[in-house]
Amino acid sequence: MSVNLGRKDTQERVLARYPDNFLAALLAGEVRVLRLGITRFPLQQDPSHAYVFGKKTDSVRRKLAKVASARWIVAPPEIRDDVKAEPGAAAASLTLSLIIPAYNQRERTRRSAAKAIAFLRERYADSAELIVVDDGSRLDEAVEHADLPEGVTLVRLPKNLGKGGAVRAGVERARGEYVVFTDSELPFTLEPLETTLAWLAADADIVIGDRLHPESACAVRVGPLRRLSSAAYTFLVNHLLGLDYADTQCGYKGYRAAVAKELFGRLQVTSFAFDAELLLRAQKSGYRVRRQPLKLVHDEDSSVRLAHHAPRMLVDVAWLAWRSRTRSL
Repeated sequence: MSVNLGRKDTQERVLARYPDNFLAALLAGEVRVLRLGITRFPLQQDPSHAYVFGKKTDSVRRKLAKVASARWIVAPPEIRDDVKAEPGAAAASLTLSLIIPAYNQRERTRRSAAKAIAFLRERYADSAELIVVDDGSRLDEAVEHADLPEGVTLVRLPKNLGKGGAVRAGVERARGEYVVFTDSELPFTLEPLETTLAWLAADADIVIGDRLHPESACAVRVGPLRRLSSAAYTFLVNHLLGLDYADTQCGYKGYRAAVAKELFGRLQVTSFAFDAELLLRAQKSGYRVRRQPLKLVHDEDSSVRLAHHAPRMLVDVAWLAWRSRTRSL
């Protein structure tokens, strides 16, 4: 079933056009495509009976909010048609969803996925899942299903959205009670997971890795330029956004699933500055954040390039500061 909406359609017109079966078709998952003018947005029903559609369709969301009782989550339309999961994957509730985003890192991701799924099966058996998100890598570096062990879910984005967009795509697919993401080289191994899950099960809503925590350790050398740039960026983020974290950019974070889906569902910044937006939204929502010490054991070439990514990150932080001050975030 395809639903077509004109740009000036009102709720009344929509109901008049689909008076009897529109809500039923939505809830049954029979509406596969939503059209707004000439723009096509595939729909996908998630396990919580929410419906996903393009981020450019805020007007449609407002129109449909009173048409259907379903909850609506905004997400980029381009990820919808290329999401592939393991055939026959169980829909059972899981304890943990581990997300690994990757961009132009096929060989590294292949090695890390093998290590990660072996670790999860040994420690958590069938109660954990691994989701690998390829963030629109170039053709020769794109992760394929054949690169990954059986049982790993692969989400491939047709174009590069940025790390925030990749993690968001993984969060949308996550079925676990807790959601954790880490970088593709597994820089801290997966040993911190036990503590992360224990804290989330106790009283934390979010657990963030903190490389500058007094109890953290570093087993590899990190260059002075990287240390300086990281410190300068963190200072800027804290000063402009009113945060108080020693390390906002650590590539290891865990969430209660409901918190992750709520925060990532409203995420607007998909560059490497996405962590700053999530921490800002978490602070405004009153979520409890705990800092977890980590040991850095791998530090392969990062996909962050200062000359290329820094300007965009600074612009995004400035935009977040402005939106926060105008109370429009």
